[in-house]
Amino acid sequence: MLCIGACTSLQAATISINMTDGGPGGGVAVAGNTAGAELAGYWNTLGRDGTGKSGTDIANLLDDTGASSGVGITQSAAQGGWYSSASGFSGTIGNNFMTNFADASGAYNYTFTGLNAGVGAVYDVIIYSARGFSNTGVTKFDVNGETLYLTNESMVGDYTESGWATQGEAENNLSSGNYVRFRNVSLDTLVVGIEGLDDATNGGTLAAVNGIQIVAVPEPSSVALLGLGGIALVLRRRR
Repeated sequence: MLCIGACTSLQAATISINMTDGGPGGGVAVAGNTAGAELAGYWNTLGRDGTGKSGTDIANLLDDTGASSGVGITQSAAQGGWYSSASGFSGTIGNNFMTNFADASGAYNYTFTGLNAGVGAVYDVIIYSARGFSNTGVTKFDVNGETLYLTNESMVGDYTESGWATQGEAENNLSSGNYVRFRNVSLDTLVVGIEGLDDATNGGTLAAVNGIQIVAVPEPSSVALLGLGGIALVLRRRR
């Protein structure tokens, strides 16, 4: 990597939250045992009542390196949920991660604070949703004024992005994916809205959330530095 002055890491910050009452090793997935569409080796754990589990401090979540981020999360109301007896993640797919979730038939939200300092000025929000039972209902997600819908009753294998602009589209595309992604969000305080809607096509009223990831989008200058680093390596090999 090409450095000018002091070298600093160009890796984007990632904060990951697993909705469960347990977690692998106090929230730490061991090497080679990661999970997520954005693979992460450290997952904070949040119980159905909104409290931190397995040593998680909800006022100071840890990032993917295990370092304190200063980012906090609060949940507006306690939720129901189903939590598998298996603890931890299963390989890079993370089926055990996807079989733990919070569910609700009404509306509630997760509020994140300190994101610009703890993650980055611009970031993506990934919300995982797979309940694994029939008659689940439609989950409505709201982030920064944008709304996506997803109906997932069985898909817990490979991570597949979905999300529909209308409730009707979500009902007619059952199990089309198991996470939604909101791109290029820039709020320092972020409210993630979750609502379970009546599925008139497939039945059910419950919303499911398995986990949330906040992933920094690298600044253009960082991307440029990575490119310069690659050029430097090529030139060095040609000498």
